[in-house]
Amino acid sequence: MMQVVIYTASGLQEDTNRMEALLASLAQKYPHKLTIVDLSNNAFLAEAFAGKLPNLEVGQFNFSCQVRPDALEQALEQTQYFLETEKNTRIKQPLRIASEPAKLNAWNRFSLWFSKHYLQVIMGFLILVVGLAFLAPVLMEWGLPDAAQSIYNLYHPFCHQLAFRSLFLFGEQAFYSRELANIEGLMTYGEVTDFYEEDFVAASAFLGNPEMGYKVALCQRDIAIQSSLLIFTLIFALARQKIKPIPIFIWFIFGLLPIALDGGTQLLSQLGLQGLSWLTPRESAPWQRLLTGALFGLFSAWFILPILRESMLETRFALEKKAVLALQSKTNEGLA
Repeated sequence: MMQVVIYTASGLQEDTNRMEALLASLAQKYPHKLTIVDLSNNAFLAEAFAGKLPNLEVGQFNFSCQVRPDALEQALEQTQYFLETEKNTRIKQPLRIASEPAKLNAWNRFSLWFSKHYLQVIMGFLILVVGLAFLAPVLMEWGLPDAAQSIYNLYHPFCHQLAFRSLFLFGEQAFYSRELANIEGLMTYGEVTDFYEEDFVAASAFLGNPEMGYKVALCQRDIAIQSSLLIFTLIFALARQKIKPIPIFIWFIFGLLPIALDGGTQLLSQLGLQGLSWLTPRESAPWQRLLTGALFGLFSAWFILPILRESMLETRFALEKKAVLALQSKTNEGLA
């Protein structure tokens, strides 16, 4: 049977009664099951429907506050026609919405929960990523190399972990760059380790020692990206998710371009390709990696989070409606 829903709230009984009476006058011609849902106790839906209650939904049609009899009859006629003629098509979701009582399955419940708490999930994940990266050198300092190695191994598929491009804790310096970076006044990676600086395998495997300290499990650029993502997510949450998204060209200019230029020119200059002999070999300084990584993370979060918020609001709106309808259906069945 065709399903019709009226969403209402306290103080709107007169308008709701008019909608109900209009539906009753058309019930013989267009048989339907009417469900009236009071949103007074659902703050999210009450805010989403602000100024649009009572709200009548039938199939793919929606009427706010007032509804003309001819418009409602047309909506009922088209929805009934759809139900009678489209049963054998592959378009099942609209058919279920128009003809079946709402039911909330396990995936719906998880999606509804996630749409409410997605920011906490993201922040929790980023705190874990950044926290574990810094925990690895702490465990080394505490004399727990096996536990630390597990963390380094966990991160290794996602980061090169080159010692000369990483931060160090508990040592004489915060970083030990290659000689190519030309950082004055600080010891280089080759000087303190006696390793060949072009041996990237050894640099990736090297964790540190009591004199140098121990490296963070993510390289300088990656730790800057993850940390800035976390910081902006926190700011976004404190701002009550009111921050507007930036245009994609702003993200490209200030987020992507600096990290691409810094990392790209470094990589190309060290490949030794014949056509690039004019490009002087260079190694990015730690501040360049940290700055470009932070800019990329910050502007990426600024671009993505407001868009994600809109998607989560749409998901929550649809599922909150489904949840209140499912609850109303159970209540009605209990009263029957």
